[in-house]
Amino acid sequence: MTVTASTAADWVSTRMKGWENVTHTTNVLQWYMNKELCGIATDGDEIRGVACVRFLNHSDEGLEPYSHSPNGNVTWVELVVADQGVAISSLFNLLWSKYGRRPFVAYRRELKNGKIRKFGIKMFDKMNSLSKVRTELHGRFHR
Repeated sequence: MTVTASTAADWVSTRMKGWENVTHTTNVLQWYMNKELCGIATDGDEIRGVACVRFLNHSDEGLEPYSHSPNGNVTWVELVVADQGVAISSLFNLLWSKYGRRPFVAYRRELKNGKIRKFGIKMFDKMNSLSKVRTELHGRFHR
């Protein structure tokens, strides 16, 4: 299944607070897709999850839009939304199979005072049970 930025934006905009503006969401997703930093999990012809990440040297660089250091040791999670828990694991497995696991994962929690949260990869694995979940959905990078 080929998924365009606008198709993914339509799906994301109804599921993720702060991403309701379809035009803005399409533009952001297109940037990530062009850089092959957007993974989309599908089940047949249905989108089940979308994740966009970039790599940084320091987690606070995530506050700078489109900042990206391909060899950085922090996986910055710009967006992750899924309608099944296994889709999140599938998306991270997809992204890390292409780029390798980094020592840290960071993201900004808008609902929690907008603070950056940063975890070591082992703690992130425990929180998300990534090591115990098999990839059950098809996922691929989209351009």
